[in-house]
Amino acid sequence: MDKVKVLGGLVLAVMVIGCSNPAKEFKAELEAIDSLQTIVEINKAGIDSIDVEEMNALAEEVDRQYTFVTENFKDTTARDFWVRDVSYYKGVMKTFTHFASGQEKVKKELAENEKQLSTLRNSIEDGKLERPEVEKYLKEEVHAVQQTQMHYNKIVPNLADQRKLYKEFKPKMDSVEALIRATAE
Repeated sequence: MDKVKVLGGLVLAVMVIGCSNPAKEFKAELEAIDSLQTIVEINKAGIDSIDVEEMNALAEEVDRQYTFVTENFKDTTARDFWVRDVSYYKGVMKTFTHFASGQEKVKKELAENEKQLSTLRNSIEDGKLERPEVEKYLKEEVHAVQQTQMHYNKIVPNLADQRKLYKEFKPKMDSVEALIRATAE
């Protein structure tokens, strides 16, 4: 009889533990955390793939050349040049010069996202949080990752577009700079 009571107690304990298993109770929330962690990892890989030193060198060159051309090219009637070429080149310059500070900010945000998501996952799996807390914290983490994603998108995909423009407009700016220098001599 004692064995039956012990066995019955164990079965009851296993059922109670099984019913309060955070992995089952918060399955959707844990899957959402997995998805957010995947986004963070993809963004970390994307931002780490960019050579910061190369970007700093390009930023310095574009800034130098933009400044030189705008200060020394006096033909204000060359409307296409000023409206199209110089405007696009200015956009390239801004993107390149803002990359260094922007990528540091995004890297810090990604590290914080990673830490917070890991902490939330551990707290859920350890049974430290009730449903209202899990929902609240998960909502906050979704918002934080979305904010980071927005900052990431301003830097990495935009950088790729601006690099294409750089390749298109750099030869034109080189020609204009060479012409200005040749006529100044």
